[in-house]
Amino acid sequence: MKKYLFSVIFGLILLSGVLGTVPLPVQAISISPPTIEVLSILRDTRQTKSIRVGRSPSEQGNLYVQVEKSGEYAHYLEAPIDFTILEGQKYVDYSFDIYPVDAATGDYEVKLTFKVNPNIQPDVQEKSGGVGAGVAIITGASAIVRFTVSGEEVIDYKILGVSGAETEVGNPAYIKLFISNIGNVEWKPEQIDFIFTDVDDPTNIATASLKGEAIPFIKPGSQNNVTSLEIPVDLLEGQYMVTAKFYYKNEMIGEFVSAQSFFVYPKGTLLQSGELVAVSIDKTSYVLGEKIRLNAIFKNLGSLPIVGVLNTDINLGSDFIDMIRGEELSVGVNKEAVFLEMIELDKPGNYTLSSYVKYGNKKTDAQTVSFSVVAPENKFLSFLNSKLGLIGLILLIITAAVFYKVYRAKKQSRKKKNLKFKKPPVDK
Repeated sequence: MKKYLFSVIFGLILLSGVLGTVPLPVQAISISPPTIEVLSILRDTRQTKSIRVGRSPSEQGNLYVQVEKSGEYAHYLEAPIDFTILEGQKYVDYSFDIYPVDAATGDYEVKLTFKVNPNIQPDVQEKSGGVGAGVAIITGASAIVRFTVSGEEVIDYKILGVSGAETEVGNPAYIKLFISNIGNVEWKPEQIDFIFTDVDDPTNIATASLKGEAIPFIKPGSQNNVTSLEIPVDLLEGQYMVTAKFYYKNEMIGEFVSAQSFFVYPKGTLLQSGELVAVSIDKTSYVLGEKIRLNAIFKNLGSLPIVGVLNTDINLGSDFIDMIRGEELSVGVNKEAVFLEMIELDKPGNYTLSSYVKYGNKKTDAQTVSFSVVAPENKFLSFLNSKLGLIGLILLIITAAVFYKVYRAKKQSRKKKNLKFKKPPVDK
């Protein structure tokens, strides 16, 4: 039985060693969207577009990205040749202009390639494209930009919705408009009428209007454009829904009700203000079962004391795993507080923690930290160190002890039986 047990343990150790040598695929950056299409752009006009370039959770430090244009019509794109994703940043929104200054009417395509070379540093890189010394693996991704050049003006738009933001009695209402200009010239509504309805008292209604001169133009080709407006209207304390009616060329072209309500608070409520100064962890790599110590420094910038709570989203790669809500802390005016969270994870991999402090009806911008969790070299010992492994080991010891006790009892029983039936010696 002992030989069998040792054979199983030895086999598990060998298997864990083999599995531990399998490499995981990595990719330095990702891009979104991979394809940009502009259905109409007027000759000799510009449209600004952007591509979100993100880092892999496994990539640490600054990422230096070079951008290459390719294709016969690459000169119709005005694009920066490089940029940096700074340490601590998850992504950069890379912006460029489509500018077909003298292009004929028709369809065009340009390829943008984003390359990451760890040996290229901004302070030593020459604009000619010099590469630092050493051997490096260049990784990257490509995007396709397609656009149609037109010789005539195209007015086309989509109104997507409206929303209100919290405010105080005596202050303006703050409204966001969600509009896409899918034409090739600037556009805006000529008038917008707003109706504010109290959720708890529908008879409490306030109205306001904006004429064309108070509404900013929306650039051509702007997708999901967000326009923020201040509406001069007197609202009582309460919870409100807002309705917006859009007019163009003396016709109503859309009516939208906000998907969510917003609050109007007593004056002075929103004087609370805070900043998440820094978020840090004690290491960048942990062994499975080891606790991660997360520190977050929050500063009260307002004129009232604040009671805040640290919230942390845990992501394994691109997958959301869990959200941790910490203890509440009271922070005095112009004071700082340190939120401490101890986190223990049960899977190896590359993790990102995204933390923010919520206080009153507000929350700070989130800050992120990245790290890796690795399994110990001896996976069998790691299993034994886990709760499940420890329970299994205890059960194994108990079972072995029982078997041994039964075996000893049977052996002694047979020994007694043999003594009982043994014939006495015969004298000759």
